Amino acid sequence: MATLRSGPIPVPSTTCSGDPVNTVMVTLTNQTTQTLQAVLKINEVTLNPQPLPPETSPIRVLMAPQRVTLRPNEARSFAVPVAPAQPPESLAVNAATAGSSGIIVTVRGDVGANGRRILASVSGGFAAPGEALTSSEPSMAVTHDQFVVVRRG
Repeated sequence: MATLRSGPIPVPSTTCSGDPVNTVMVTLTNQTTQTLQAVLKINEVTLNPQPLPPETSPIRVLMAPQRVTLRPNEARSFAVPVAPAQPPESLAVNAATAGSSGIIVTVRGDVGANGRRILASVSGGFAAPGEALTSSEPSMAVTHDQFVVVRRG
């Protein structure tokens, strides 16, 4: 079983169209003829504004590890709410103020960097209640080949 992970994906306060960023979406795709499995986990970390001395930032679980089974030629998307980041002009740069957040996506199981098993991708943006992304933010897009192999299977 391999493990792939994104780096911290910065979550801006708004999309390029001005809507607040409130959702991260992870899509897992199986384009094989076999049933494949993976475990998906999504974490959030605070990205402190600079110039601050280096501090540790706790990692918060946004989506606990969830087992996913994908039948042949099936895709599933997981939309997870994120707290909107504070606009930069409202941040006082000091240790008492949290910065923006970053999302870390981990996929473990029938995945690989070569793309021959489950493919993972990430997007984010604004989603109205009960809807998919209505306004996406291009800076949050992460394609399968941008994930880092943490462990080969």
